[in-house]
Amino acid sequence: MHVGVRMSRRHFFAIGIFAGLTILCQIALTRLFSVVQYYHGAFLAISLALFGFAVSGVFVFLRPQAFRREHLDRQLGRYGTLFVLAVPASFCFYLYLGVEGLLRALGLPAGRSLPLVTLEYVLLAVPFFASGICISLLLYHGASQANRLYAVDLISSATGAVLVIPCLGLLGGPKTMLFATALGALGVLPFRAATRAARWLAPAAGAAALLALLAAPQSAFNQFVLRKPPLVVASEPIFWNAFSMVGVGPEREAQGYRMRNIIIDNSVATAMVGAAGNGGDSAWTRRDWNAAAHRLKPGAEVLIIGSGGGRDIHVARAHGPERVWAVEVNPLVVRMSNEVFGDFTGSVYSEPGVEPVLGDARSFIANSSDRYGIILASLIDTWAASAAGAFALTENLLYTSDAFRDYYDHLADDGILSVSRWHPLETPRLLATGLEAWKREGVADPRKHAVLLVTGPAAGMGNQIVVLLMKKSPFTAQDIRSVEAFCAETVMVCALTPWTVRDPLVAQSLRAWEGSGAPEGWSGLDIAPVSDERPFFFNMLKPSTQALRMLGLRASQDPAGFQANLEATRMLVLLLVTVVVLLALTIALPLLRRGGGLGAGGPWILAYFTCLGLGYILIEIGLIQRLILLLGKPVYSLALILSTMLLASGTGSFVAGRPSAGRMARALPGLLLGTAAILAVLAFFAPAWIRGLLGTPFALRVAASLLLVALPAFPMGMAFPSALRLLGESGRTSLVPWVWGVNGATSVLASVLAIVLAIEFGYTLVFLLGAACYLGASLSFRAWGTGRPAPAGRGDGG
Repeated sequence: MHVGVRMSRRHFFAIGIFAGLTILCQIALTRLFSVVQYYHGAFLAISLALFGFAVSGVFVFLRPQAFRREHLDRQLGRYGTLFVLAVPASFCFYLYLGVEGLLRALGLPAGRSLPLVTLEYVLLAVPFFASGICISLLLYHGASQANRLYAVDLISSATGAVLVIPCLGLLGGPKTMLFATALGALGVLPFRAATRAARWLAPAAGAAALLALLAAPQSAFNQFVLRKPPLVVASEPIFWNAFSMVGVGPEREAQGYRMRNIIIDNSVATAMVGAAGNGGDSAWTRRDWNAAAHRLKPGAEVLIIGSGGGRDIHVARAHGPERVWAVEVNPLVVRMSNEVFGDFTGSVYSEPGVEPVLGDARSFIANSSDRYGIILASLIDTWAASAAGAFALTENLLYTSDAFRDYYDHLADDGILSVSRWHPLETPRLLATGLEAWKREGVADPRKHAVLLVTGPAAGMGNQIVVLLMKKSPFTAQDIRSVEAFCAETVMVCALTPWTVRDPLVAQSLRAWEGSGAPEGWSGLDIAPVSDERPFFFNMLKPSTQALRMLGLRASQDPAGFQANLEATRMLVLLLVTVVVLLALTIALPLLRRGGGLGAGGPWILAYFTCLGLGYILIEIGLIQRLILLLGKPVYSLALILSTMLLASGTGSFVAGRPSAGRMARALPGLLLGTAAILAVLAFFAPAWIRGLLGTPFALRVAASLLLVALPAFPMGMAFPSALRLLGESGRTSLVPWVWGVNGATSVLASVLAIVLAIEFGYTLVFLLGAACYLGASLSFRAWGTGRPAPAGRGDGG
């Protein structure tokens, strides 16, 4: 019978290094994925890491003889070395060559196919598999100290989640992986003597990575093999931060002005415009689609949401406002426009009357006491995924009815909200969201407050642009005459006024908002107003609808330009199916090895760790989504929330190791029940508490966020390691690698399931399901009966 042994300092050091670097690589991979493939591929990084962990646990479980205690240091050295070698090898192969490139180099036929894509993802999962082996072994052989080991694991993960932010800013995405390689080599050093002939591999790889890190210019690492059409590709100079990779495109002429695009993650562009007197014609500022609101309210103070490269600032200043607030979440974009290309743009953010604001617009508005004549948001996309986007697919808190209500509250009495999006694809949902927000603010007839303008086909970049104007007071006849004069001058179409509708799609969209069915050709698409509860403005195809389409049970009728939306949801459905299969294999293979039996309480052990794996990630994603609105900047919010949750859970794990195993066995069901109750309360009341805190001082919002995260995370951290220790006490330590694998596989499932449920039903259900998982864990633990020793004769295979 295998029993846990005491771990030395080198073992605690190893679990800390590998846990911290795993999450660092995981978050950095979301950045790299966002650059080389579409935004919706970024969340695969989370699944890859957890997939590697799931496979590692089953791998250890199925080969108990190879992972005996006397082989521990040798195996840590071996798989630690694999991690050190696999990080640069797998990521460099993916970023700069790929399976297709390798086949072409060998003179073989190549093309994107499911087997090739799967092979690339398997290679990317190798580093996480290797670190998962190391952590699994340490928990397996140190089950008697599982609480302390798991505490180090979680606290180190929190450190990695914070460390990745300065790493990405200082080193860039590719060099961050080299940094992880060098640190990983330190984790292997204590085990060099046990690795025999391969003892030099990890130090050599670490030294080579460090040399490349210091000697090679960052520009040498920025030419990637893209998995998306190269519609906008950044050239030098290229900079990185935790938000994005930012570069520029070539200069060109457009509408009488000189322009260069700032390109974010090779996905989206924001325009820098040549300053007046710098070869440009400023007359375009009066003809621009965003000038409509300014023509109605010349000289009004303006709040620009997502000011980007400064194009909208030029338009606003041409209409004579005394003050322009320019809110931009990405500091690199402001730096590019105002400093790196300041001679070209005239340092637009430093112009008189312009007040740059670095931060999240929703948070800024909620904490602002000012009221604005115009609030303007033009073509703000989130296709360049931040680290938070790994969890969020395409959510955007700027385009919800709750956001529009915040804008309403911060408009002057006759102020105007101007929102520009793409026509026709986003027109129905944009119009519905604006009308719904005004209705919820008590406006009797929102139609009297809405005007919709559409550009000609040549004015958009491949599509037309729709401009929604929502006025706080009703539009007057004089307002409409001014709008129609502007349209005549700019060759735009006034598609909607309080009295007229001149576009068939707009007419059908109005009827849809009033409850009369979807527009023609939009059957099965979700164009209802979005809210903070379900902030997926860009996603109009629910996963359930897409699944029925893939099974041939529902016909598709999609408007032109819908392919990206379709592909995102299709990938989500396929990933959900894949992780369900992974979970089935993770459970089935160990059961087959044991002849279908797990001994006394076996099914309840399985249920317990399944509930924990699902519950922790569901709550983590729910907390991140809820609190980003309160804290502002998405990446820093993610780091704060994730690190706080891991630190609080790590502290809970350590504290749970102080009582005896028997005492914890008696206390754990009640603790889990209390955790479920806390989570259920948060599910219903946290949104209202968060909205109540908007507008309070930042320090108070941070303190409240830390409390909301730490309160449930502390007991949540007790459950997993305490159960591992109890497995050891009851003589069933060999199950530890298996339940580690089950925990990893269910975490993968939860990371995908959370997004599916949020798109379908909202984040409250995600939270409630997480609470239900901890209730299920409490009931499973009571039925498990951990205090009983393993039945005589069964053994544990160790």
